[in-house]
Amino acid sequence: MSVFFMRNGIWVLATPFFQMTLGVDPFLLSLSITIPLFIALFLGPFIGQLSDSMYRMRGTRDPLLITAALVCGISYGLLWMIPSDLPQEKILIYIFLLALIFQLFSSVYIIPLTSLMYEVSDDSYQRTRTLGFIAYYNKVCSILYHWAFPLAQLSLFGSLLLGVKVVGWFIGCVLIALLGMFPVWLLKNSQVPLKQNIKATPKVSRVRALQASLACVFGNTNFGLLMLVVLCQTCISGFSASMDYYLIVYYMFGGDVVEGAFWKGILSSSYSAMGFIAIPIITLTVKRFGNKKTLEIVFLFTMLGGLCKWFIFTPGNEWLLPFDAVLSSSVWLSMFVIIPSMIADLSEANRKETHLDRKGSFISIHTLGGKLGSAIAVICSGLALNLIGFDASSITPQTPDTLLSMRVILTFGTVLSSLTAFILIKKIKI
Repeated sequence: MSVFFMRNGIWVLATPFFQMTLGVDPFLLSLSITIPLFIALFLGPFIGQLSDSMYRMRGTRDPLLITAALVCGISYGLLWMIPSDLPQEKILIYIFLLALIFQLFSSVYIIPLTSLMYEVSDDSYQRTRTLGFIAYYNKVCSILYHWAFPLAQLSLFGSLLLGVKVVGWFIGCVLIALLGMFPVWLLKNSQVPLKQNIKATPKVSRVRALQASLACVFGNTNFGLLMLVVLCQTCISGFSASMDYYLIVYYMFGGDVVEGAFWKGILSSSYSAMGFIAIPIITLTVKRFGNKKTLEIVFLFTMLGGLCKWFIFTPGNEWLLPFDAVLSSSVWLSMFVIIPSMIADLSEANRKETHLDRKGSFISIHTLGGKLGSAIAVICSGLALNLIGFDASSITPQTPDTLLSMRVILTFGTVLSSLTAFILIKKIKI
């Protein structure tokens, strides 16, 4: 749960609060949040190497997990403490500094924790089942995630500013910091020193060890194809999906942010509900056909869902929004369940071949690919909104051309990303 909010927590309040409420320029806002993400991304391989080294030498990753969970929680809470009367330039600087701290330490947390997930079993299908079980928590978080801003709008807080601060600190202190330390407490006796690895591992400098690990990871063709699939989904599809919130608010409800936020919550809750149904279906499909074939089926289904978005996201069709979740929710679930399971298989095969544990390197590059795609999607979204004439500070409805452009991006971007990913998966040989 803490990992979910580390990956997604900033944008849940940033778009409706900083952009739709305070009127911050969407492109500049995207830069202030994604530039820190880029910085954290390229430190990921060093963090992965640090995680692997700490586990080999000390048999535990606890110091990394505890420190990162606390820093992430505090920096997230502080992000929403900004005075609303500051000029836009200072707001952007404030966001940048807090986002930088948050993104750096989220990487320090996510990579060691994912290593623990990979170590749960040596059996490929058992890992997929375990990731499917973890996905239930992911879906619970999805429900909480998209109701965060509507909750902050409740009259009991007295003002939206206070509501955002309260919700922000709750997410930071409880859902990120407190829950983030649970693995340290609950897995206290499960981590043991890998003495056999220490003896077998030659003593080389950390730089050379990192270079060797990265060369091994990047030299794996199947892993490279999987990373292209991840980039395709997080970048192209993520960019396309960013339009749904704007279409709901400005096209389906004529600029009513409160009503739009409510129906966005309905849509996101529908995705979460469908996730609960899809998890056992996906795991059973994997058991029957394997990871690769299941991914192919998912992306074919998502192409159909992309075409249907053209008709669903129109005025008067808000009751069809849950149907969008029926068609398109499985692809995001697959990114969380099937892809990591396939990467764990590749990591285990590499360990047996080289007799070296490189989970941290595989995980760091996977994390880098996912976040890189998401960061590019955010920047492209902010840039595209400016290019198509979106005006965040306008009190009048957006122009018909702007709304049409949003519909085209949402529909055909989804179809394009699914088709490209399907072709890439066909080339994987696992």
